[in-house]
Amino acid sequence: QVMATSGSGSSADSINHLIEKLRVSSVLNRDVKQFGKQYLLDGDEETCWNSEQGKNQSISIQFKCDVRINEVQFKFQGGFSAGLISIEDSEKGVAIETHMNDNSELQKAQFGQILSTNAKLNITLKKCTDTLG
Repeated sequence: QVMATSGSGSSADSINHLIEKLRVSSVLNRDVKQFGKQYLLDGDEETCWNSEQGKNQSISIQFKCDVRINEVQFKFQGGFSAGLISIEDSEKGVAIETHMNDNSELQKAQFGQILSTNAKLNITLKKCTDTLG
């Protein structure tokens, strides 16, 4: 789940209505119906985006309008986790890196503020582990 404030100052639990384009690095077995990116931000704990195995995975979010982002929340499932998260505003090059715990608890990557002006927010999941796969 991603928490954001739109350029107009209204807050939202989900940013789906602000997203122009959402891309992910891979989908498990290319089965987008069961494991696709649409489950990344749906707010349902019973669903999730599943990636193929690999050292790093990425998420790219293109916004329709200006957004201010103060934190990004992650919840890993099914034995998968990322030890390190990198978040970058492609327009301004602002990047943060934060360590994640290897568990299924809700975790937050908090930072001052990234102001995206119709830019892409690139999230890279690094040091990925998959205890079940």
